Amino acid sequence: MHKFYGILLGVFMLFTSPTFATELNITVTNIDTSRGGNIVVMIFGEEGFPKNHALALLTATKKVLSNTMVFTFLINQPEVAIKVLHDENGDGEVTKN
Repeated sequence: MHKFYGILLGVFMLFTSPTFATELNITVTNIDTSRGGNIVVMIFGEEGFPKNHALALLTATKKVLSNTMVFTFLINQPEVAIKVLHDENGDGEVTKN
């Protein structure tokens, strides 16, 4: 991935009961569509955030088609952290400028 477009640090969701799945909708805005590639959204529990992507509980990748994209997850964790990346070249690798 060529560039970090955003890391949503400290986005924590609290739910009344961690035993039931809850729908979590994440809207990513201001995507630079001229750069192409993919938007990657990762959901973390207590482990791995922000650098160990292999420990993400859930990951979704979508091709950039518009400047706003919605990702939907079913989660059953009482707290989660969310990370959003723009993988400009679609290689699945995290790189920085």
